[in-house]
Formats: sequence, C-alpha cells, structure tokens
Amino acid sequence: MVVNPVRSRQTAKQLTGMEEALQQLNVRYDLAFTERKGHGIAPATRAVEEGYETIIAVGGDGTVNEVVNGACGDGGLKVAPKAKMDDGVLDVLAIGEVHWLQICALLTKIWRGTHIEDARTGYFGAREVEVEAERDTRVSVDGEVIGHTPVRLSVVPRALKVRCSAGTG
Repeated sequence: MVVNPVRSRQTAKQLTGMEEALQQLNVRYDLAFTERKGHGIAPATRAVEEGYETIIAVGGDGTVNEVVNGACGDGGLKVAPKAKMDDGVLDVLAIGEVHWLQICALLTKIWRGTHIEDARTGYFGAREVEVEAERDTRVSVDGEVIGHTPVRLSVVPRALKVRCSAGTG
C-alpha cells in the first residue's frame, strides 16, 4: 500500500480498517508512506519491478494518480489493452459500484489485461461517450480526474500530430 499520511485525519482510520481486513484474509502486504507531492510514483514503480500483483493507493486523487502513473510508467497496468492511439476510437472501461476489496482483486486482472472479460466491468469502444450517474460521480481519463458526471467525451480523429525521432520505437 502506498499511503499519503497527511491526506486527512481519516487516513489513519482508513488504513487501520484496511490492515485489519487484509490480515483477516491472510493477505501479505507492505506499506510505503509518501513524504511530499510526487513521492507516490517511486514506490509504485518499485512494486511493479519487484513483482507485486496489487498496489493499493491510500489518499486522495493525487496519491491515486501518482500510484497509477508509477505503475503505468513501467508498463504495469493494461487498463485499455485493445486501445490504439490512431484508430479514432475511445476505449472505455466502466466499473460499477464495488467494494474496495473487489477493486484490489480487479487490479490484478488489470495488470494482466484480463479484466475486460470480468462481469464487474464493461469495456467497449466508441467515438463519443456520454456518462451520467444517479449521484455526482468523478470521471477519470488516463488516470486523471477530469470532472464529474454528467460529461460527454468524443474523439477528434487526427487532431494531434506527433513527431518522433528515427531512434524511438
């Protein structure tokens, strides 16, 4: 678990509850505490390098984004395994309301890219997506919270030109 200890007074209480639940399930875990902004990236990257199957972020949006970026930077997460940068299609992963322990189980599948067959997820491609929810819900794109529901997202094909030097893969 990558923990932001200064996130709020609730963090210690949440962490205690998570540790108790993991201990009851006989799940082995390690803790890494962040010390400053951006510090969550290194322990997440290290966890991927050391072969951890699951990484739990305890904190706010910033901590979660750092952990995701640290894991993805090493090619760990395969959130959208069928995505292509130039096909003009948004690859959408939707996960309904699930308990945090179920999210932990799903993360293992996301690392492998096998979550798209899981009944708790919806994975599809579209040129435009409108997201609505019964209550105010955060919407994330590429690991960054971009706003709250309702939101409409669309693809603008070939809107971005990318140049790479001959030596890059």
